Amino acid sequence: KGHVIQDLKKCDFEPLMAHLEAEKEKKKSLTKEEKQKIKEEKEKTEAPYNTVILDSHTEKNGNFRVEPAGLFRGRGEHPKMGQIKGVIAPEDISMNCAATACPP
Repeated sequence: KGHVIQDLKKCDFEPLMAHLEAEKEKKKSLTKEEKQKIKEEKEKTEAPYNTVILDSHTEKNGNFRVEPAGLFRGRGEHPKMGQIKGVIAPEDISMNCAATACPP
């Protein structure tokens, strides 16, 4: 109500669209080797979080990522569709592990 932006039709999103288009083209122009290198680096950083030890067995971790804030989209006719998801702070995350375990 008291926000500076009152009408989105008056906003100019062209610079934002141009930036996103440039990023998309830059990503498309990468060679196969560069894409493979990026993929390997990503896998290397995620490796410690991909598996967990549960009852002395190694299990694949289902999900270790947090969704970013934004509009909730849902699937089908979801009652929360269109509502805003808030920002998640590190204090909001709880890990299901032993009290004596060292957090990652």
